[in-house]
Amino acid sequence: IAPSAGVDIERDVKTAREQSLLGNYEASLERYEAVLGVTPEALVATLPNSERRATADRLERFQKQLREEVQLLRRITAEWADLGDFGAGAAAAGGGGSARAANEAPG
Repeated sequence: IAPSAGVDIERDVKTAREQSLLGNYEASLERYEAVLGVTPEALVATLPNSERRATADRLERFQKQLREEVQLLRRITAEWADLGDFGAGAAAAGGGGSARAANEAPG
């Protein structure tokens, strides 16, 4: 898929998925939104008329899949937000200390 308006669709989708896998959800959402901001019509404008409709249909299905991925990603970020600060509960309950200290054998 050709770049449009400064967006390289393939690179940005790959980056969005990689960032999501790494837990960089905000960066992932930014890339997804950049891709979803490009309309199928803008992407097919440079194609011959005979290819435009079929390509636009494929792009619409692709964008639907991306919107589903974004929805799942937003659910994940909401779940993380509901958990609060990671590890805060253990420290407040007297279980504070570093992970390293927890893994060391008593000596």
